[in-house]
Amino acid sequence: MKLIILFPLFLTASFVAFAEPFPSDNMTGTWRMTKNIVTEVDPGNGTTPTESEARYSIMIEFLGGNRLKATESHVHLDKESTATYDYTYSDGEICFTKINGRDNPYLKDKLFGQTRASRFALIKRDDNTFEMKYADLATLSRDWAVVGSGSVEYASDGSLRAITRIGAGGMNIKMTERHPPMIFKRVAGGAAHSAKATSAPSCEILALGRKAGNDFTYFFKLKAKDGSAFTEFPEGIKNELKAYMVDDYAESFSDTDVSALSVNFSDISFSEGTISGSAAVLTLDVKAFDYSPATRIGGISVQFGDGQREAAREYVNRNIAIIVRDKNIALVTGEVPSEATIHIEREEVVGDDILKVVFRAVD
Repeated sequence: MKLIILFPLFLTASFVAFAEPFPSDNMTGTWRMTKNIVTEVDPGNGTTPTESEARYSIMIEFLGGNRLKATESHVHLDKESTATYDYTYSDGEICFTKINGRDNPYLKDKLFGQTRASRFALIKRDDNTFEMKYADLATLSRDWAVVGSGSVEYASDGSLRAITRIGAGGMNIKMTERHPPMIFKRVAGGAAHSAKATSAPSCEILALGRKAGNDFTYFFKLKAKDGSAFTEFPEGIKNELKAYMVDDYAESFSDTDVSALSVNFSDISFSEGTISGSAAVLTLDVKAFDYSPATRIGGISVQFGDGQREAAREYVNRNIAIIVRDKNIALVTGEVPSEATIHIEREEVVGDDILKVVFRAVD
């Protein structure tokens, strides 16, 4: 299944004009962003351009005192790279000023690692999600290319299109990179709640741990501290459990890509004022996605972790509508309509770890 990525060439000149800045008092905890960068290289000699795809991820931990620690993983790096940064944050714009406690005049405008920039707008998606957008496209265009010349622009769907042109040996090489939006999600610590979650009763943990003989499945039993009886699973408590389980699982398996982890709750029951159940921490990595607005039929291929076949099938079947509308996945012309109902037409497991699903969007 081929991932087809086409972008309308529309520059959004003032992309932060009506965006809501992410509040500074909610920037606690640890955050993760992962995106797939598609690069097309036209050698300029009449041959067919080649296309490749690479994953880029950033883990941010806010340390307090306007300092943060960032760990990057990128195809251009031999291994993960970690650095601490000093920053200022005002009116929704973060500006990185120091790296590892030092000024670096040579990197003044491209301080923050592989992003090649120092200034970004942090735009609120929800209490636990923000988008980081470049705040100075003119400077970014100037600094983008290591050799040759560069230019960058935002498309109307929020993706970034970056072009590098290199003249070499009589050829005009053109390299086009397509970057999906940089969406950071809180994965641990300081989780903020919605209004509904804030009103949810605080809970006492009666039991919480991993099931014997199963590395990725947890059990839990909770009781409300105020003596009230659970009649539903409050979103605030569910989010706190997710954050704990993802963090605990990632600590046990250090090579885990946190952004690829999803939590699937099951066997939820209510008894004598308590709520209990199970939760599987699933490694779900979308390997391919396509969708045709003409036929309204799409396909998605998801790689799952060892021993997670049935849990992954259950999660994907129940959450297919959310998955196919994720902005980090649906980077194709003709996004799945938000008002459509998503029906799974068929599914199959290929090999030992790939779930292929064909779906249809219907009114």
